[in-house]
Amino acid sequence: MSNPTFFDCWASYGPRPGKDPDARWTLAELLEDMGLYGIRAALVRHEQGLHYDAMFTNRRLLAEIASQRERLHPCWTVMPHQTGEFPEPESLGRQLGEAGVGAVLMAPQAHGYPVHGDVLSPLCEMLNERQVLVLATLGDLANDYGTAVTFCRLLRDCPVVL
Repeated sequence: MSNPTFFDCWASYGPRPGKDPDARWTLAELLEDMGLYGIRAALVRHEQGLHYDAMFTNRRLLAEIASQRERLHPCWTVMPHQTGEFPEPESLGRQLGEAGVGAVLMAPQAHGYPVHGDVLSPLCEMLNERQVLVLATLGDLANDYGTAVTFCRLLRDCPVVL
């Protein structure tokens, strides 16, 4: 294989708390790094989705990558709707479809919600219906095997990357 095609499924850009001020975090730097390493395309999320208003940041992501959509595929940060900080699943599903977003990041630990069907079932059912790619870290699943199993079972029809 002389010219393999690389697709990064865990790319992000943007400032976050505690990030080294000299670290490369801008969108332009992400694109430069992708070129340097021969990465043709990437699933990309905005780091502020973990630390600020996630829906605002999701919309910002779409605006910022609009000119690069052939290379950058948006990954939204999502969370349950029960606190009123996030759209109800039906509305969120419509927005994902309208924006052409096929992947989401879920961060239970960072956003402070439990991995439990009472909280996550409405969101997970919507994601299951659409078979959305779901990303999460083991750290956000409390580094616990049982929690990871529960998470994956709730998302039974979705591909999940941990």
